[in-house]
Amino acid sequence: MKVLVTLGNRMNDDGTLSNAMLDRLGKTLEVEKDFDRIVVTGGIAYDKNVMKGLREACEWIAPMTVYPGEDELLALVQGGLRAINKVEDAKIYE
Repeated sequence: MKVLVTLGNRMNDDGTLSNAMLDRLGKTLEVEKDFDRIVVTGGIAYDKNVMKGLREACEWIAPMTVYPGEDELLALVQGGLRAINKVEDAKIYE
């Protein structure tokens, strides 16, 4: 399964994507256009209006999975520790 990670950025006060987030998403799509799934995490995933907009804007690219919560930094650290401790191989993305 091919997965790309785009770290988030705060939303505009009106719930729309910030210019910084749009830029990050655009750069992600420049790197790779063929991946298996879009995963949305963080507190933003609780906002039904934002998620509706994201689905409308992005689901043509790949199916979307939503994991609401604010533990993504912990998950990143845990993944790094698994690689450091050689529990799983680190992946290099270019």
